[in-house]
Amino acid sequence: MTTRKVINRLNEVHSMGAWDYAGHLGNKLFKGHYYALSSNGAGVKAYPAGLLHPDDLPKTIEDTIELTMASHDDPLSISGACAIAAAISKGMGGQGGVYEMVQAARYGAEVGEAEARKRDDIWVYPGPSVTKRIDMAIKLVLRGGVYSGRHMEELRDLIGCGPAIAETVPTAIGLFIAHQGETMPAIYDAVNIGDETSAIAAIVGALCGVLKGKDSICQGYLEFIEAANEIDLQGQAKSICALLEKEER
Repeated sequence: MTTRKVINRLNEVHSMGAWDYAGHLGNKLFKGHYYALSSNGAGVKAYPAGLLHPDDLPKTIEDTIELTMASHDDPLSISGACAIAAAISKGMGGQGGVYEMVQAARYGAEVGEAEARKRDDIWVYPGPSVTKRIDMAIKLVLRGGVYSGRHMEELRDLIGCGPAIAETVPTAIGLFIAHQGETMPAIYDAVNIGDETSAIAAIVGALCGVLKGKDSICQGYLEFIEAANEIDLQGQAKSICALLEKEER
């Protein structure tokens, strides 16, 4: 939603100065409430940066910050976006499991926020820490032992599943841990948790998918999703693979 509005706005004008950019683009379109500014769209769209930089967290974080600034120019949104992109990057390296990806997410959240706060074109305002909420999600899930439906309920009740990135990203990571990266069970919980289900499920699907691969999705689902959304996911995947192969050469 936010990214589409940014692109539409850019297409309306030929040039924009820094003041126009800060005043009209990005999450300033929703500046009625701080809580709405640090929204989960930043985390949902961050995974491609991780795909393009396997096991390269510094480059992933650098690119994610620039990607996020176009629509969510605040440290909290950038923190959440870098958490997801860093986890994807670690998973793409082929050497990490759930633990390594979650540690990368926490690192991305912390470093992403710190780097964002160094910028002079950033909007700073109060809000909950994505990094500390990730820590809460980790502790909440691990204290529960073997998975039960209670994990989903506690993540919803204690961290939240609303539009704020400090809810969506930690809760998605919590479900990823609770299901040990198993794609469909984690997505089912993300869909059933309530409120911002599409955002949470999109992030959970990215995390689990990079770990378990496309064969972890139920047979026929991929084609159904492509048809329903009129998007060529398989074609996009092949394009990303081609870019990675070109980089390796």
